[in-house]
Amino acid sequence: MTLIKNVLVIVVLLFYISSCSNKNKPQKKEYKYSREWIEYQYNDGFKEQCELYIDNKTGDTSILQKRTFLKDKLIYNKSRYYNLTYNKSKDDTIDGRITFYNDFDNTIINPITTRELGLSLINLKSKDSTKIFNFTSDQNYIDFKYYSKSDTISGLIYLTITIDTINNGQKKTRIITSALPIDNKPQTNNFWTEKIEFLMK
Repeated sequence: MTLIKNVLVIVVLLFYISSCSNKNKPQKKEYKYSREWIEYQYNDGFKEQCELYIDNKTGDTSILQKRTFLKDKLIYNKSRYYNLTYNKSKDDTIDGRITFYNDFDNTIINPITTRELGLSLINLKSKDSTKIFNFTSDQNYIDFKYYSKSDTISGLIYLTITIDTINNGQKKTRIITSALPIDNKPQTNNFWTEKIEFLMK
């Protein structure tokens, strides 16, 4: 089990305990974060499209997804984002695909030993308990399918790569991780947003 998976297990357990302790408390329709995209224009045809997560209480802002363009052409090694497509059927089955694009995908020189893409989705509106749906893939995309009465998709996508390197004549293994919270609504309580820096350590 990779380091980032171990951290995820701890985070999920803490969230589950917190959910259980607040189970009988009145639920307020409040959201911790607002999401929006903003575009920055620079000289020489450069521009950046950034996804902002804004804390609704403090106003603190985090930049998560980022797409960088030069003369309207996407620069992949300076962009980190995901594409999410999905469909919700009448029987409350949600199936879709999420593709993860990383800024370092096109910059790694050494051979990749292992590559695992993980997806954890939270069902926050389950009546009896919080459910976590986990999916993995060795590609840059994950096909997922799960049951939920809610049309809200919220969770975390994370990538773990190991590569073989040589440092001072010695063979070593390097681990590279990257992660993003995912949401399909402009308002969210995605608890992984505030833990993303910790997950990347």
